Amino acid sequence: MSIATDDFIRSSGNLAYVNTWLKLIALVLLSSESVRTVPLGLLNFQGQFSSQMTALNAGILIGIAPVLIVYVLFQRYMVSGLTAGAIKG
Repeated sequence: MSIATDDFIRSSGNLAYVNTWLKLIALVLLSSESVRTVPLGLLNFQGQFSSQMTALNAGILIGIAPVLIVYVLFQRYMVSGLTAGAIKG
């Protein structure tokens, strides 16, 4: 394998580890239901033997809506920033 592939695998592994660790810390430290994050709140819709798929899907849509709204509002600036950084010279 090339060096770039090894670096990609290492960085992807590090990001996955940090993401999982932060979710675990949030799950352990945030015992009160009023201060839980959206992903932790969505875990309440899944049980061992049943899951409420309609409520889970609605929660996912509600959780992702602010991100989509911010992206739509600032899409022009994000694209111009990405293209400005990609051009040499």
